Amino acid sequence: MTSRFSVDFNELLERDLIMLSQTDFRKDINGSPVLLVEGLPIEVQEDNLYDDGTHEVLFARGVVEANSTGTWSHVKWCCRFDSEGFYDIAGSSVNEEICNTELSPAEGARVAKLSQAELALIDTALLSQVSDDWRKVARVVGMAMLSTRDLPSGVPDAFFAKRVRLLVESGQLESQGDLRRMRFSEIRRTSA
Repeated sequence: MTSRFSVDFNELLERDLIMLSQTDFRKDINGSPVLLVEGLPIEVQEDNLYDDGTHEVLFARGVVEANSTGTWSHVKWCCRFDSEGFYDIAGSSVNEEICNTELSPAEGARVAKLSQAELALIDTALLSQVSDDWRKVARVVGMAMLSTRDLPSGVPDAFFAKRVRLLVESGQLESQGDLRRMRFSEIRRTSA
């Protein structure tokens, strides 16, 4: 029987490699200790329940691999996904998900017309949805877009996500994960 572990898909080291453990032993989702060794077949999953009641389970099969990336040196073991990548609960692959913060030419033309006051309103709406706890960028963006009727119309979620990146770059927010992919990144208020 293949062991299954709970992971955080924000902890991807590479497109098909995720952090697994700092030590040689890790408890699986049933609480049983498992000795991690190179090449051990395993499964990983992340269970998310959002405030709006939606439930998402990200899942992947792969093998245990020593962390040789040169980053996150405290992590000893990782999981290298098989060729199927990782999937949501419906079984659709998210491995090929495009970076969802790219604007189409029409969207770019729309946001180029935004005033400084409108940009400030968008930033305020985003910041109002952030807390001291980590929240998915997709959730923050969605809630910000719904939070006030004063926001300019026709502004795509991808632009809100770009504003999140600017808020992170300016030091107003902290992030983890790939900010170009809203479902695979999280933000919170900057720690004092």
